[in-house]
Parts: sequence; structure tokens; C-alpha cells
Amino acid sequence: MVTRDRPIDLLNVTYQVDRQAVGKYWFGNMPKSFNHSLLVDHQKIRLLRQSLGWTQEYASVRAGYSTRLIRKLECGGKVRPETLVNVLQCYQQEIGNDDWTVSEFLLQDEASGEKDSHSSELDQQRQILRMQQWYATIYNDREIHRVAEFIAPEMTYQHGEGDVHVGIDFIREIASAVLTGFNPLTFEFPHSFYSDGYVHTFWKLRMKHVGEFSGVEATGKWVTCRGNSRVRIVDDKMVDAEDNWDVYDVIRQLQGESPKWY
Repeated sequence: MVTRDRPIDLLNVTYQVDRQAVGKYWFGNMPKSFNHSLLVDHQKIRLLRQSLGWTQEYASVRAGYSTRLIRKLECGGKVRPETLVNVLQCYQQEIGNDDWTVSEFLLQDEASGEKDSHSSELDQQRQILRMQQWYATIYNDREIHRVAEFIAPEMTYQHGEGDVHVGIDFIREIASAVLTGFNPLTFEFPHSFYSDGYVHTFWKLRMKHVGEFSGVEATGKWVTCRGNSRVRIVDDKMVDAEDNWDVYDVIRQLQGESPKWY
């Protein structure tokens, strides 16, 4: 890891978003991988909730779904993959268990052999949610002390012109530079999908400039930008990542110009 004696310059570690990719995926032309319903092991779901001492009503509040949905899960009704992942993640986080897979909560279908396919798709959906959780936790909630929960020790991070950096420290520097320059800031995720072992997330960011950022002192201006990230996740931690966003457009906005994308 290279030791730096000055703040990181994001102009030298980011590059412009791939506009062709954004044009293709931004407005909904996405893989339809998660559009079917699954049959879950309702007894396991119910026992997991009961082990927490939660009522169905309280579980619905914690998971962000209706009580009717929780009842449906516990009565053997079919649900969408992302719904199952969200509810299970809520339960497992409360327990403090990181060693679980969604396949444990699917009913075996010997005749169709669909369980393996469904399990794979659910694990992919879990990785997508993990990627979004990274942005929400570190940036939206500004909990930079939790970086190590999401990043593998020897993670590789690639940016413009093929440069590669290894390790948590560089990622922490980037996050710190953004958080120092902007508050509040909010990531949104219009589209995410899984392909060839990687999570691809297209995001939208709105933030207020309150501190020095890439040589520009605080202006108090609100700026917006779009970008995309390509990440490989193993055991809930990012091991390989590439970010694409137009930092030059952010600088132009700080100088009074209109954003390109809005």
C-alpha cells in the first residue's frame, strides 16, 4: 500500500461513466432474472421469527413489509426472490448470523430440479442487496468505521487507465474524501443486475458541497451525478471492484454549470 502525504485527488482516480452502458441499461432494458415466485420452507421461516421472540406484526415492521406478507411466508405462499432475501436478511442480522444461505429456506422440488436454479438466483440477489447496502451504510449513513465489514483485506480496486489499488486503506481514503466534501449525500439505485460473477449497479447521487473536494473549497451547492459499479462479492465482502463516474461533471457543477445528465 502506497503511503500518501497529501489528501487523495479524486480527479486522478476516477473516470467518466460509460455512456453507452448507461444508455442501454438506465431506462429499464435489464435482465429479467428475478421475475418469478418461489416456494419457501414456511416452517423454517416461522421458527426463525419465533426464535427472535417477534410477533408477525413486529416482524413486518422490522422487515418493511405488511403483516399479510409475513403470514403468507409462514403459510407456504410463493414470494418473489428479493422479498425472501430481504426478510431473511432482517432476521439473520438480528440474530447476528452471517453464515446462512437462502437455499436453506427453499422447499426441495425433486421432480423439477428447480431448487438449485432458484438458490443461485437468490444468492445473486443477496449480493446485489449487499452492494447497495455498502453505499447506503458508508455514504448515506456516513458510517465509514464499518468499511471493513464490506471490503476483503486484499480487495483490488480499478479505476481509469487500468490503474489498480489493493487493500482497504485506499477504499477508505476515497470514502473519506467524498464524505469530507459533501453532506448530506444520498445514493439511489435505479438498476442493478448480476452477470458473469459480478454485481452491476447503476446509481444516482445527490449531495451538498460543504468541504474541500478535489481542490475546490466548499460552495454550499447541491450537485448530482450518475455512475455505475462492477463488483465481485465473496462471503459478503467485495474482493474486486471497478467504479465509473464523471467527477469532472461534479467539478463543473461546483463551478456553476448545469449537470450533464439532468
